[in-house]
This record gives sequence, structure tokens and C-alpha cells, in this order.
Amino acid sequence: MPGVNILYDWKLDYKHKQSGKKTEITSKEKLINEIIRIQDNPVYRQFLIAKKILTNKGIKKVDLRKLCNINSRQVFSKAINSPMFIQFCKDRDIDISNPYKHYMKI
Repeated sequence: MPGVNILYDWKLDYKHKQSGKKTEITSKEKLINEIIRIQDNPVYRQFLIAKKILTNKGIKKVDLRKLCNINSRQVFSKAINSPMFIQFCKDRDIDISNPYKHYMKI
């Protein structure tokens, strides 16, 4: 249609119904945050060594699960096998090639 000009207003102010709700941190994010905290904070790292949670072999997966407050072993296993956590481990050079090991070298 010649002579018709259509103007668009791209500054839409749309708010979703769930925009005000707080989102809960997933188990993958808890696990990643705890490993970052262990690797980057030397005081916390020495605390874990003193408590004999962190050894020369690494950290036991059971202890890591307790530190992250993940109660279910199944949820923890799914978080370890998630693509986001696997990519995080590749970026941080953490060896998780064998899922049957009890220790995770951090």
C-alpha cells in the first residue's frame, strides 16, 4: 500500500509475571561456586586442609556434596554429569574423566 507509513515503538516496557520472583540457585551452580571458592580463596583452602577434607588426592565427592548442602546423591551425580559442569571443569583443568573415583582433584 503506497503512502502508508508504519512507525514502530521498539522501546517496549514488558514485564513478565515471574519477573519479581527470586530464582533459586541450582545444584550445578552451588557446586561450581564451591569449587571456585576452594580454588580462589587461600584461607578457606587452608581451613579445609586443616579439617582434612582437602588432601593431596583432592577432595572427596561426599565431602564436596556436604559443603554444597546437596542432600541427595542422585542430584549431586546429575550436577556432576551436566554439560555446564563438564565445561567448567575443562576450563579450570579439573580431572573428572573417571566418574567412579571417590576423589576430585582440585
